[in-house]
Amino acid sequence: MKLHCPECNSENIKPLSVNGKEAVFGLLSFTKDNRPTGDLLHVNLICCDDCGFIWLKFTDSQAQIIKKLKD
Repeated sequence: MKLHCPECNSENIKPLSVNGKEAVFGLLSFTKDNRPTGDLLHVNLICCDDCGFIWLKFTDSQAQIIKKLKD
């Protein structure tokens, strides 16, 4: 399935890159008392070239891990 922009439905999208390389970002979760839980969620930032909208998308390996946890 090809991705498209959720704002304008354009297929002219690409992952955000840093120094010409696709960048993967990590999101941490914290408890209410500001302690990290140790869980790290890997995401890509996807950018639409037409409207400029940017959104988060799980990396493929992260999506597989989440699917296993849900089963």
